[in-house]
This record gives sequence, C-alpha cells and structure tokens, in this order.
Amino acid sequence: MDFLSKDQLSDLSHNVAHDLKSPLRKIRQFSELLALDYSDVLKGEGELYLEALTESSNELGGLIDSLLQYVRCLTDTREFETVDLNAVLTKVASDIQFNSKSDVTIVHRDLPAVKANPDLTLALFSNLLSNAVRFVGPDVQPSIEIYATEDHGSPIVYIEDNGIGISGTGAQKIFDPLVRLHSKNEFQGFGMGLALCKAICDLHGWRIGHFDNKIGGTTFEIKFSQVV
Repeated sequence: MDFLSKDQLSDLSHNVAHDLKSPLRKIRQFSELLALDYSDVLKGEGELYLEALTESSNELGGLIDSLLQYVRCLTDTREFETVDLNAVLTKVASDIQFNSKSDVTIVHRDLPAVKANPDLTLALFSNLLSNAVRFVGPDVQPSIEIYATEDHGSPIVYIEDNGIGISGTGAQKIFDPLVRLHSKNEFQGFGMGLALCKAICDLHGWRIGHFDNKIGGTTFEIKFSQVV
C-alpha cells in the first residue's frame, strides 16, 4: 500500500477543504438572503428551521477549519526557532481573559524557552487553556495555573485547572480526532482541540498526558525534548 507524502497530504486536504467550503458559502449566502427577503413569511417553525440551517453551516465551517489545522500539524516542515513559553502564555492568557464572558484567573511563572514552531506552540496552549475555561461546572470561576519542573534536564510544563475533570470510558481516547466526551448541548466544540494538541506535540517530539488533580480538575503535562 502506497502512502501519501506530506506534500501530497497537504495538497489533498486543501483541495478537499476548498471543495467543501465552496457549497458551504452558498448555503450561508442563501440563508442570509432568505432571512433578509422573507423574514415576514418565515415565522414560527420556518424561522427555527432557518436558524438551525445557519447554525449547522457555521458548525461545519468550524469543523473544516479544525481539520485543516490538524493536517497542517501532521505535514508542517517549518524549521524550529527559540520560543519563550512565558511570552506565549502571556499572549494566550490575555486573549482568553479579554474574550471570556466570566472572570478567569490564569497564573504562569518561570517557564522555559524551547525550540519549536511558534505558531503551533501558540495553538497548543490556546487549545489547552480554552478547554480549561470551557469545561467547568456551573457558577465556577475558571482558575488555571501553569508551572514547570525538570526531569534529567528536560522541562515538564503542567497546566492545572479547576474544571469538571476527565473521566469515563472515553477518557483514553481524548487525543483522538473527533472524539467528544460530552454532548453539544452541554459543551460546544468539534472534538478536535486535544487531537490538535497531540499532533503538535508529536511533530516536536514532545509527550503530552493528563491526570486528575487534587482540586477535582485536570492537569495536563507536556514533557519537552528540545530546550534552549
């Protein structure tokens, strides 16, 4: 069996995404036209159907973008450079706190610099912290602490949250693409965030894992192999 090269896989994914996005754009455009020109006709159930159509098309668009980003992690060939994780976490924390509807506490300290793809490293921590903010219990203010230790000269970074934790039969598969542990009604998402994190770590030769912490949430750990 012949396998696709990285370049072939990258080209294929972009072509498929283009073919999917083209009809999706038309669905969105005609949905908007229906809402504008026939709002006086589409009452009751008709209005609900149109809202469901718009919501589903937006969800599909987000899923396509997530899959494209996932393939990029599998095929990226950019040379690594020095990345200061303190600077990365400062930006991620600022973005999350600015966009969050609730108060979010994010503390990080004394993180190492590593050899990495800066864009993918940003995506890695953005996904992990966004999940920590999203998967919390009702009336719980998200609190996240990021800190580092060292093992035989290799740094380990921990992301500790006070969320709902990860449990159940699906917990072993959380790094697989399109795996959701909760229904869409409970928590929104595409089931791609942690798969993306795993792909980014694999690309760099890092190891990512998770365990339950003492406050009932989840702690993710990333063991880095390339440091400055």
